[in-house]
Amino acid sequence: MALINCPECQKEISDTTNTCVHCGYILIKNKTLIEKLKERKKILFSISAVVIVAIIGITLFASGIIGVSSSERIALRDIKTLQKTLLDPNSIILYEVYYNPEYPKESPSTLIHYGAKNKGGGITDDWALVTDKNIESENEYDKAVKADDSYKILAHANVIWCKAFGLSDDWKEIDVDKLHRRIK
Repeated sequence: MALINCPECQKEISDTTNTCVHCGYILIKNKTLIEKLKERKKILFSISAVVIVAIIGITLFASGIIGVSSSERIALRDIKTLQKTLLDPNSIILYEVYYNPEYPKESPSTLIHYGAKNKGGGITDDWALVTDKNIESENEYDKAVKADDSYKILAHANVIWCKAFGLSDDWKEIDVDKLHRRIK
């Protein structure tokens, strides 16, 4: 048995003791114990990193950032803009949705054929063209024609143009079922 100095208080202690009798410092003599502690620390760090990455991935997927194309993202934004104008926003039923990144004037547009509850509780069928949070409606166009209001006719004419003549190859149809899952 030899005497060594305590690393903490520098007083002499036995080399066979596990703790300093003067200050209570715990002596670790076995290097394998230190290595085991370092190994456990690495494992805990690895598990923590995997859990954090999984949480971020699940959050991104659930928020719709992953698994949605840019055209679908814009269509979803435009559908939500349209919903804000409806009597019952949650009653929207999508029939057809088309996306064009350059109509009108190099600005993305979404042409939406939808149904929604009306004042009587029934479902009203309509078409809407949403461009940069501007909404043109076929029903509003029809009302303007009946009222002979040329300003409103012009304000809602693009939706008629797109519906009748504009669905060329530039318009991409978007999967309505996929959009329904994201808006509810």
